[in-house]
Amino acid sequence: MTEKSPGSGQSQEQDLETLRYLQQLYEGQYATISEGMNRSIQYMSELTQAQRTLDKIEIVRSKESLMHVGAGVYLSAKTNNAEKVTVNIGSGYMIEESVEDAKSFIASRLEKATAEFNRLAGSRKEIDNVLSDISRRIDALIYR
Repeated sequence: MTEKSPGSGQSQEQDLETLRYLQQLYEGQYATISEGMNRSIQYMSELTQAQRTLDKIEIVRSKESLMHVGAGVYLSAKTNNAEKVTVNIGSGYMIEESVEDAKSFIASRLEKATAEFNRLAGSRKEIDNVLSDISRRIDALIYR
């Protein structure tokens, strides 16, 4: 991450204004990346829960259970066929898969989500380093 280097013929006030502007830009990027990381964590949690459920699919066979339909609403349902599951593959398309194929699909999505989370964490760390540098430079200008 590079930023304009204040101090090239500018007054101290201009340098300070430039640094504060850059600080605001990077803080905005930091917040956006943090939101993306939070979404990634939620998605990975959802995927992990789906994995656990599929790992214990035999427990619910022919038993009544509560099915989450959204917004805190549940439907009492009985599982008759635990051999196949329906998987959202994106863009509103759903396919029927065996439980094992669905587990593989979820594992692949979890791997990609983890990689994306790690990429975001690296970017956030870089921005954090830039923000620390900008803060030190602002302090140096103010307390000269």
